[in-house]
Amino acid sequence: MKFDEWDQLAAAVSRSVQAGDIGTPRAARITLHLFRESEESDAVSGLTEYVVESASQWFGAEPSARWPTTPDEHVEVVMVKWPNGASALISASQGTRGRLGGDFALLGSRGSIYHRFEGSGN
Repeated sequence: MKFDEWDQLAAAVSRSVQAGDIGTPRAARITLHLFRESEESDAVSGLTEYVVESASQWFGAEPSARWPTTPDEHVEVVMVKWPNGASALISASQGTRGRLGGDFALLGSRGSIYHRFEGSGN
């Protein structure tokens, strides 16, 4: 999955949130797996920060707290909380094998948005 795919999803979600389609956003769960071209490449930490920036737009503020965990250099999990009580669990990994993609869920006070990323394996 490339950043441009995330950009397209984030823009569509922003339009839906602004239109009030799901009410007030309350929680998100985002799981992403990227293909790593080589042992030296590392996109995980940059991607999780990028996702937090998108979620901040949907939740209408900067995060008030973060609890990151990094089991190894190719996996990052972060729990994020916003001042209004909204929260997100973001998990990103990368590997030279496996299915590319992930899934996205945003829960609001009157509905939800779900999207599954499907990519080819290697």
